[in-house]
Amino acid sequence: MTTLYEHPDYLALLAAIRATPDDDLPRKVAADWLEEHGEHDRAEFIRVQVEKNVAPWCRFRSGSGCECTSCRLTRRETALLDAHGRAWFTPADGWAVSATSLTRSEAPGVLVRRGFVERVAGPLNTLIGEECGRCGGVGWRPQGEVDVETGHPVEIQCSACHGTGRRRGVLRGLVRREPVRIAEVTDRDPVRRDVMYPGHQAWGWDPDQFPPEIHEAIRAVDSHFGELPGGPGSFLWYESEVGLSAKDLAQFGLSRVLLAWAVAKDPPPLPA
Repeated sequence: MTTLYEHPDYLALLAAIRATPDDDLPRKVAADWLEEHGEHDRAEFIRVQVEKNVAPWCRFRSGSGCECTSCRLTRRETALLDAHGRAWFTPADGWAVSATSLTRSEAPGVLVRRGFVERVAGPLNTLIGEECGRCGGVGWRPQGEVDVETGHPVEIQCSACHGTGRRRGVLRGLVRREPVRIAEVTDRDPVRRDVMYPGHQAWGWDPDQFPPEIHEAIRAVDSHFGELPGGPGSFLWYESEVGLSAKDLAQFGLSRVLLAWAVAKDPPPLPA
């Protein structure tokens, strides 16, 4: 059964938000559409966050007693998020949802900006999936009976992974229903490398940090890397003119890889 958030019209609105992420107009149109279809609180939340994003900051930061536009919108944003945030935005139990910031210690979680999930953070296996613990990754498990002809145990399809051998991660589903811009892996860190150029720093992902498929995806999706004698197959990002550190660029490159994998029509499973 198709839900409201799977309706072709809503998916078209999401596509418009993704295509112009800095434009508020598609977000306001999505809010109007949701209100027309009975999602009044979600529509209001989008409008509140969009308006708050451009409202002048409170000069006094007085909090609950202040009636300036920013404080009034913040109180309404908090009330709506407390009431509905987990149902609207979190992909699984135990996830944090925030409208202000999201630290590694709070992950797994999502950061909501201007009405929609902007950033998702969590361990790699949580995001992309992992080997099924019930069947050991084979997709089948013994039924407890023995085949009288072969003498082998009778096996049935694993109900936990539906025969795939893997438990599904949350990233693909989340990216399909929200205009996620950043996917952060919280249990992996780029490694600093010594380089031949004085005054430069390089950070990258070592081969043993990810399965080979991840490295191939990095090579295919992101061009901001080079290979140096720092290690065979090490993908390195350098300090650049854009104001980001090489470590941040390495994280950004990995985020691009994961988001591209998540939106691919039939992506291959990525092993843990």
